[in-house]
Amino acid sequence: MMKKLTLFEKFGKTEIFGKRILHVVSPVRWKGSKYEVERCSNWKVMMDTVNFLPMCHHYIMIPERNTLSSSDKLYSMDNVTIIPFPYPQSVMQNRANFDGKTFCRIFSGRRKVEFRPGEFITLHTSSIDIDFVFCHQPEILTNVLWNLLSLRYGINNTGSRGFFHWVDCNASSPAPAFPPTFFRQFEAIDRCSKIFFHSDMSLKYLMSNFGEKKPHVLVPDEKILMDKIAKMPLKAKPLPQTNGEYWSPPEGKKIIAFNHRWNETTGARQLHKLMEGLPEEYQVLVTDEKVKKPLSGYSPVETSGLEELEENTCKYMEGHPNEKDATFCGRKIIEKFSKLTNKKSKGFRAPTFSLNQNSSWIIDALANSGYLYDSSVVPAKTDLYGIPNAETRPYRISSSSLEKDDPDGKLLEFPLLITNFLGKRVPASGGFYLRTLPTRIIKNAIKNYEKQEIPATFYIHSWELTPEFMPRLPLPTKDKFITYHNLQKAFTKMNQLIQEFEFTSFEKFLGNNSIS
Repeated sequence: MMKKLTLFEKFGKTEIFGKRILHVVSPVRWKGSKYEVERCSNWKVMMDTVNFLPMCHHYIMIPERNTLSSSDKLYSMDNVTIIPFPYPQSVMQNRANFDGKTFCRIFSGRRKVEFRPGEFITLHTSSIDIDFVFCHQPEILTNVLWNLLSLRYGINNTGSRGFFHWVDCNASSPAPAFPPTFFRQFEAIDRCSKIFFHSDMSLKYLMSNFGEKKPHVLVPDEKILMDKIAKMPLKAKPLPQTNGEYWSPPEGKKIIAFNHRWNETTGARQLHKLMEGLPEEYQVLVTDEKVKKPLSGYSPVETSGLEELEENTCKYMEGHPNEKDATFCGRKIIEKFSKLTNKKSKGFRAPTFSLNQNSSWIIDALANSGYLYDSSVVPAKTDLYGIPNAETRPYRISSSSLEKDDPDGKLLEFPLLITNFLGKRVPASGGFYLRTLPTRIIKNAIKNYEKQEIPATFYIHSWELTPEFMPRLPLPTKDKFITYHNLQKAFTKMNQLIQEFEFTSFEKFLGNNSIS
């Protein structure tokens, strides 16, 4: 177990009065192109530090576009300097890349910064100096320290502390960064005099990166780690008042509060299991607003009688009843769709074929909502998606069996058409692959399915048929290639396939065929 430190112990035994602290936040909450400071746990930890250390001067690197108002108290604090900085909005890019060029321009005085609305200043390390860095992105700590070192002509006495809001491991990252960021996280621990985790579980995740599965990585000395590591849990604020009174639970209810993000790394799955069979007098409340939507493999929940709370202060509090009573919020969308079309949706396809082990919960949710089939499985591996060992013919799918037939599965899965190309399984079912693969390759793939009496599931985007109306957006090179490559050929190639093969709808196919 990690030692729980007192407030003064958290920053080590060095004298801290009058120190100059550079705060490097990890911005994860965005509203459009603006960083939402009021909703970001990284920012809250940073502000707790600022408020606790009024005797220090705080240089705070904040995304250039943010939701701070000109009246925010930070602008009136003499011991605070706000430094706008071009953080990327992508979480993984933020952890993998650091704009050292801009950093050096700011701290060498070559770039003015608007530290108060309409008020510009010039910084220079020779005059402001930095005593230590408090970094909320441990992966880039070395980059920050190295750039400070280069600006201070080799003077290397800058201390550093770090806070792990997130740990890169198999459990926390459905699409791990490459190279894995845990190497940089471990490097940060080595460079810090003190590093903080918000729970024992976070440390457990970090240590899961080492061992038998990665024989080329040495297991760290646990004693060295434990001497540097401390736990600093994020505190919960009191419930707000409504009409002068604090909110109280409904009569006869016992409340369990889950004051964390609703995802894998915070223990939401464990909570979900613990909720099974809870007596009716218990009610679980969660504080993550996105719990209303599908997130990281868990069923969303409905609002449960909390509308009377002040919207601006407690709008994220949602009631979560027993699992058996939980209502899939997608039903509202289904109902709306039914009213607009006078027809009920029977099939589903995950965006960008994103069905995987982390999102497998959707299968049960769809079945419980009356869906008959799904077509989200690509039995091949690509850079973006794919379940390479999945069946190629239609099969019964369930949340516990995405690859193989489950006799108890309530949903019928129609995997996408694939073919063997250059010795590998590749999609041949439409979209980018329709535009890229030679037409004869796709035709041969369909013919091969016909010989095996397997329906070839195919798709096409409407915008691929009307390229003249498709806007050309300034996308990254890879995304630009995938979106626009051979776009002008899509209509002709699709027309050739329609002329040679008989296509039908899922509805008609299910009506004419019995699949066990």
